[in-house]
Amino acid sequence: MTKDEMIKQLLMQLNSLTMALNSLQQSFDAQTALIAQLNQTIQELKERLNKNSKNSSKPPSSDGFKKPAPKSLRKSSGKKVGGQDGHQGTHLAVISDPDEIVKHMPSACEGCPHYKMCKGTACIAEKRHVIDAVVTVNVTEHQLLEIPICMLHEDTRKGAFPTNVKATVQYGENLQALSVALNTVGAVSVKRTHEILSGVFNIPIATGTISNMVKLCADAVSETVNRIKQKITESGLGHFDSCLGRAP
Repeated sequence: MTKDEMIKQLLMQLNSLTMALNSLQQSFDAQTALIAQLNQTIQELKERLNKNSKNSSKPPSSDGFKKPAPKSLRKSSGKKVGGQDGHQGTHLAVISDPDEIVKHMPSACEGCPHYKMCKGTACIAEKRHVIDAVVTVNVTEHQLLEIPICMLHEDTRKGAFPTNVKATVQYGENLQALSVALNTVGAVSVKRTHEILSGVFNIPIATGTISNMVKLCADAVSETVNRIKQKITESGLGHFDSCLGRAP
């Protein structure tokens, strides 16, 4: 075989490999588009299946056998089940129109070349709401996103909620701090604190919930308070006001 014949044969092989590579690339692009379309379809179907009278405008009669069971978010107090005599019950409800939405993609997807495409087709696997008080009442909806088919690892990936978002609907840290401050620093009774939050911020927080917030705060600082008491007891000088108790 001459040199020219060898070059001609190599060029033919190169052209054949180039055509095969182009065919594979076209097939890959078609599969990528199909996966994106399927992910979008899955997202729409999941959101349609998850809709009920509590998280959409559908009437309760449309829930059928899939009607969501009511769940109590209050801690057990040892009392009988249900509202007590003279108590007007309140509860947290799922917010259908939140003020802010925070989406949580799977942390393992950070840096993935397909991150933007997957985020655009990711479906909502679960929602949790944080009701907090700022200047006005702000409701943040945390949406846990799920990638049905990861194009890089070919598995299912789901995001994670922040560690402080534990319930489907809960009160935020600002509202808890305000409730505790009113009852302790402001010396406002639990009932009056309930009335302030209900009247000013339109937040129907129960008196029992306010009491639990104050107790949790007291438990969190109890160790620090005990250390301060111990230091004062062991100190030879208490630095108390020498005029305390004197007549003006």
